[in-house]
Amino acid sequence: MLLYTILGAEQIFPSDPPQTELKMVAGRLCECVREGERLRVSRLISTDPADFLNPALSPGADAARGDAAGQIL
Repeated sequence: MLLYTILGAEQIFPSDPPQTELKMVAGRLCECVREGERLRVSRLISTDPADFLNPALSPGADAARGDAAGQIL
């Protein structure tokens, strides 16, 4: 596979991917990354197109704000 890019291989294929957690945010399943004390949404797992328009579920959003009674799966 050839990649025509100015980025280095370590930027495209990181050696240590971040640890993720699955969490219910605003009633939807999200993949989140812990950044110190905070939990940030990195990916939304949904089949409903309207969920992707919700700013609480967008990548980078604070997962704790999306649902006060959030459940970590």
